[in-house]
Amino acid sequence: NAQSRRRDVYLISLEDGKERVVVQHPADDILVGWAPDGGQIVFASDRSGTKDLWTLDVVGENSGKRARLVRTGFGHFTPLGITADGTLYYQVRHGSSNVYTAPLDPETGKLVGAPKRAIRQNEGYNWAPAWSPDGRYLACLVIRTPGDAFYLGLRLQILDLETGRVRELVTKLGGTNVYVLRWSPDGNSLLVFAQLDGRWGAQRVDVVTGEVTTLAQRILPGADWSRDGTAIFVTRYSKADGFYRRIRINLETRREEEVRRSVTPRWGSRRSPDGRHFVYRQDKSLVLLPVNGGEPRTLFQPFEGNHTHTHTWMPDGRHIIFTQRDQFTQRDQEGRASVLWRIAIDGGKREKLGTLQLPRPPSLMRVHPDGTRIAFQVDTLEATAEVWVLENFLTKPDPGN
Repeated sequence: NAQSRRRDVYLISLEDGKERVVVQHPADDILVGWAPDGGQIVFASDRSGTKDLWTLDVVGENSGKRARLVRTGFGHFTPLGITADGTLYYQVRHGSSNVYTAPLDPETGKLVGAPKRAIRQNEGYNWAPAWSPDGRYLACLVIRTPGDAFYLGLRLQILDLETGRVRELVTKLGGTNVYVLRWSPDGNSLLVFAQLDGRWGAQRVDVVTGEVTTLAQRILPGADWSRDGTAIFVTRYSKADGFYRRIRINLETRREEEVRRSVTPRWGSRRSPDGRHFVYRQDKSLVLLPVNGGEPRTLFQPFEGNHTHTHTWMPDGRHIIFTQRDQFTQRDQEGRASVLWRIAIDGGKREKLGTLQLPRPPSLMRVHPDGTRIAFQVDTLEATAEVWVLENFLTKPDPGN
């Protein structure tokens, strides 16, 4: 099922090409490998509530009948193979990424509570939170590495705030360097920069069916919707003249219009709710840029040695909130706490909204449309991985009674 991650394991005969199911269960089951004698398979399953390792006879009277639990809590791993003596080699990545939410006072913007994890499914692999325009849903990405035993392409999770239920969409999208989701103004689709059929581009994902449509290619990350949803903004780089161009693409006519150009990329640019400005980070500072002309203007210059971590617009379109380490406390210097600030785009001093006590500084922060909460991502991912060995876990096939 293209919209479900509940898989079964099948065997295909090399003699006649016929297939038969050997692992059939409402859980998600995926083949890890064969036992050296060919009489058993090793598979991973979440049927017990955690991702565990199992074996199953595939020959004899009990073929496909009696799965045996080998190890619980096997977690997210990448199988590397089973050797001739029955030893399983596998890779384990360290770290995690989770989506949190925290309550705000909609009038003052101040934090009024501690951050909590928003989605408990696929903990450690949730990225890029995004509120729906009506505020009812919170979407995020579920990312795996391509070699992961449970990898099935890019997946989306959508939390219904009214019911508390989480719905998952499995897409045909690929790529692990995917960071940002943008809801369309009508709430029917999500914009994501990802791979489709091996080609990177701005992809539109239907939030009901999971169907994917490519909207633009040969672009850089950072696509965004126009205010009315009839166009998208993308960035292209020209080697010929060295310019980065912000392009507006009409989705009906496919006509492209250059909005502005620059000699440096403006990563993390985010359109204001009224569609009049972009805000982006440059040289540790926050910069405001008019969409339809005008010069960029620095909103905030941080203290020496400090920098902003993440930023986003408030729903009123008149303020931007951002996080920053507090240089005056040892706790904050170690990165375990970040101060939340607000600044008006028409001038004025920054206002302290509170402190987020977190394992690492937050990223990809987004404010709920009614201003009552924020969502953000907290990463503890490391670039290294370990290779593990599991020995003596195979048993002799059960001959039956």
